Amino acid sequence: MQQALGGTPALHTLPWLTPDSEAEHALAELDRHHCQGDWLLVSHQPLVGTLLGLLERGELASPWPMGTAALAELEGDGAWAGLMTLRALHPSPQ
Repeated sequence: MQQALGGTPALHTLPWLTPDSEAEHALAELDRHHCQGDWLLVSHQPLVGTLLGLLERGELASPWPMGTAALAELEGDGAWAGLMTLRALHPSPQ
């Protein structure tokens, strides 16, 4: 991962970023931490699909299906519900 990201990024373990976390709570934590610039979140389903649906569509009702090791690339001015654009959805490498 470090090679793909072009260096050694700062790594943080976040107790609120677990598969059983609520997407609304994760979104509030992202806002609270003023996440700016590029960042990479690593977690598991069902949080990943639900958070992606919240960030991109602004709703919880239709989470994105995400396979193991899949990567969603989002772009936006901040981590706000419905205001990010899904740029790419990369399936897991075979």
